[in-house]
Amino acid sequence: MKAKKKWYDHLWIFSITYLILGFVNILFAWLGMICFIVPLVISIGWGNKAYCNKFCGRGQLFSMLGGHFGLSRKKDMPKWMKSKYFRYGFLVFFFTMFFIMLWNTYLVFAGILACTMSTSDSQLLAASSSMSENILKGVFNVKMSDKASMLVARVVLLVIAVCGVALAWDQDSSVFRVVSFAWAGFGATFGPVMLAALFWKRSNKWGAIAGLIVGAVMVFVWKFAIAPMGGVLAIYELLPAFLCAFAAIIIVSLVTGAPETETTLEYETVKAELNK
Repeated sequence: MKAKKKWYDHLWIFSITYLILGFVNILFAWLGMICFIVPLVISIGWGNKAYCNKFCGRGQLFSMLGGHFGLSRKKDMPKWMKSKYFRYGFLVFFFTMFFIMLWNTYLVFAGILACTMSTSDSQLLAASSSMSENILKGVFNVKMSDKASMLVARVVLLVIAVCGVALAWDQDSSVFRVVSFAWAGFGATFGPVMLAALFWKRSNKWGAIAGLIVGAVMVFVWKFAIAPMGGVLAIYELLPAFLCAFAAIIIVSLVTGAPETETTLEYETVKAELNK
């Protein structure tokens, strides 16, 4: 009477499954590597078989394939592979390489995390402080205490966090597209203002405000209204928004008059210091 197969006699199916699914997702590829390495370590470190015991699906697969070629796991195994020195040496080599790989991986991920944190905290600090100090106090002349300013900064951080979670929650969104759109917004909004403030002393605060508004608005208008028309208009929104913001700074600065005398003197002083 033929013996009934146990549940572990069918584990070789998982080996083939992981091999196929490894081409679909990297997670299955890692599982397949674990299924491949662990039997090899067990067989060399704690036995004299070329592959692992019957509890391992990968070993069953190798045994089935090897049986068709007349190979024996006991007789055809070289003597030097049965030596305890080889087994111990292999284990030391394997675990050394394994932990070196883990250590290098952790170093790379730590570097990526450090770069991400150093960039994100600077951007969050700039966003919160610009809203409470530069926009509310500087532009709109809102009188508020330090406690109220801190509260506004915290609210801005909370809003940014909620927006980030909302963007990350969308499974159809692309990180590259989001970052590209955000970079267009930063460049078109602040780039022309910074260049005009550094190289054109005739620019004033009203021109800077107009450039900020026009640059930010044109990024959305060009992205969602003009670029979908196609043709030559389907270009990266940074360039047209940047040019429109620069034009707004020039036009508004010329219409609203020259900046204050103190601002012009400070500009000339800094320029003279840099030209020394």
